[in-house]
Amino acid sequence: MKKNIIIGVSLIGCSIFAGAAETTESEKAEINTLASEPFLSSALERFSGSVSVGYESEYMFRGYNLCSGIVSPTVNLGYDLGAGFGVYAGYWAALSVDDLSETDPFNNTVDGHYCESDFSAGITYSIENFEIDVGYIAYVYDTGGNTNEIKAAVSYDTSELFGEDFALTPYAAGYYDLTLSAKTLEGGLSYSAPITKWLIGSNWGTLDIAGYAGYNYTPESHSFYTGFAFGGTASITEYCSVSAGMRYQYYNNEISDCGSKVWFGTSISVGF
Repeated sequence: MKKNIIIGVSLIGCSIFAGAAETTESEKAEINTLASEPFLSSALERFSGSVSVGYESEYMFRGYNLCSGIVSPTVNLGYDLGAGFGVYAGYWAALSVDDLSETDPFNNTVDGHYCESDFSAGITYSIENFEIDVGYIAYVYDTGGNTNEIKAAVSYDTSELFGEDFALTPYAAGYYDLTLSAKTLEGGLSYSAPITKWLIGSNWGTLDIAGYAGYNYTPESHSFYTGFAFGGTASITEYCSVSAGMRYQYYNNEISDCGSKVWFGTSISVGF
């Protein structure tokens, strides 16, 4: 809240001062919640978050088909620290739709429904068009065999090179599983075309394309995988969007040999 200091010796000066005082009292009246206080509102503006729920007809993870038909709730939170730094935390789960009585690709017995919960946290740093991400992921399974992983990734925003409508986002990432001694290298790029902006002049729908390739290695196994996703996203409101699309992945590993999967996915997300 601004403080107004008016120096004057005339009646006009006094009247100006009185008017400013009235404005100040009016501004005070507008602050009727704790979140409206300047010290707290500025902090809240740095927060971001989203909640979503999706469905995938297959669950492919780094070249391995873990199960079919999953519902995946997701929660993401972020906070802008300033000076290019940010922190984040997230939760993602895979809950199988079908009742299973089999083993997964790693010979772990799965009885009932496949259930996986991933907890992540990390810090990001943005400099010019680059963003660096260093984080931690905990993979928790209802059958046990939990693992812990660290990651380092870098992405690049090409909007200054190609313009906002044609910007690609390439990335490269490395992961190391502290439990399994697994190493993963992955790279790819994504692009969202503002298709409704081009067709009807309203910028609420995008055509989303992404491609990637990676290699996962452990002392007991290895996997090469590559794939792409093709779909669309529609913004229903400023805070809510829906998306749907097709996915494809080719894989080559010593457990499943060579193969490929085509599947469908959809989600709805609410964020701020």
